[in-house]
Amino acid sequence: MFQKITRFNIFRKKAHSDSDTEWLNTADERLRKRLKPATPVVEVITNKNKSKIPSVIKFKLPKIKIPNQITLKLPKIKHIIISKKLSNFIKRFKPHLVVSLALILIITGIKVLLTSSEKQQNEEQKNEQSQVVKPDFNPAVSLNKKASGDTGLRYSPDKKSASFEDEYFSKKIIVSQQQLKIEEVQNKETLEKAANSIAQAYGLSITSRQVAETNSGNFYYYDIPDSEMQRGVLIFKNLLLFLISEKKLDQEDWQEYIKTLVLNN
Repeated sequence: MFQKITRFNIFRKKAHSDSDTEWLNTADERLRKRLKPATPVVEVITNKNKSKIPSVIKFKLPKIKIPNQITLKLPKIKHIIISKKLSNFIKRFKPHLVVSLALILIITGIKVLLTSSEKQQNEEQKNEQSQVVKPDFNPAVSLNKKASGDTGLRYSPDKKSASFEDEYFSKKIIVSQQQLKIEEVQNKETLEKAANSIAQAYGLSITSRQVAETNSGNFYYYDIPDSEMQRGVLIFKNLLLFLISEKKLDQEDWQEYIKTLVLNN
């Protein structure tokens, strides 16, 4: 299509005589000024026919079939070469290795059994503590719980206390109790100390204490700040009762609820 002819006249040299060569050896600087590299001369001959260049060039490639599966044949390993030193070592210490492996398996098995037994013991202890058991004193329950046959009493041997959950007009009440000695029941300071302990636990002033007169005596209770809870204390028979309400009850509500408390036996 196109033809390109390039002529490069790289260097132009002139013929010099012997005197000139001697002069060139003595005058390098003048030679560099006189002899300069010639610039290349390029001549381009364009296409005279001006034929049209196709806009699209089509290439036809041969069809190649790709197999669906490729199977590789690996050389078969007939046997593994073990050095004589290693084989002698294995033969010599084979019984020791068997014994050590057996000991490792036995130790790991014992550890697994111990951990599983500890977990079972902890679960059993938790279940025993949460199970309904009879305390060593006659606890108080509400009439509704006693009539249903399921008092829901739970006993904590460590604290020597019993507790149950109840509802009063859809308001949850938790009652925890512990037995008092006769001199503690007769002492008026017992109730005062218990009421002051509630105030100290929540940082409340004694003046914020409220009183509800009941058939079992005075019931001292407090409004817990930043919540709708109330906590109070009462001496019922020979028991010290701590009552917690998740929502606020007025004085009459407390009086009516305390009337429903009776001894379990």
